[in-house]
Amino acid sequence: MVKNDHGIVIAGETSAGKSTLVNKILGIRIFKARNHESTSTICKIRDSKKVKIVAESKTGDLIEKDLSKKCNIATEEGVKMLRDILKDFTDLTSSHSSKDFRSVDIGFPISFLKKNTILVDTPGIGGSGEFTPKLKEYLPNALSFVFVINAGSAGGMQKDKASRNIEGPHLPSN
Repeated sequence: MVKNDHGIVIAGETSAGKSTLVNKILGIRIFKARNHESTSTICKIRDSKKVKIVAESKTGDLIEKDLSKKCNIATEEGVKMLRDILKDFTDLTSSHSSKDFRSVDIGFPISFLKKNTILVDTPGIGGSGEFTPKLKEYLPNALSFVFVINAGSAGGMQKDKASRNIEGPHLPSN
């Protein structure tokens, strides 16, 4: 996140519905929702005049894609094109190289995200375990935090599982 970003972080257990919630909030399906671990990196969604993706690798290298000329997100074809391109950077089930990215910044016109307010989709807590550190590293930058729980799975979140997985110097354990 840029220092002056105001991040609304969407977090929760693996397959709790975080990406589905982000899609619903945006009103378009930019992420493919799955019933198993799939999001591999922090995804920052912001208002932008241009349709663009900026992916930051774990080494700090940036890959920038300006999709403005070929991706019209006002059409289903344009949304599908954006979703297909994003899979290479964010989806474990589509690309093993998606694990090599620290974060992906996604920009397109979003009328309700103004003045550096961004939505942040995160990898699930639990799952393979290798993505929980990405979330821990990111939480101190959050303005607000939405925790998604799949209440249909065994009565919801296991007691204290969230705090065990994300506790750190910025969050008390009790």
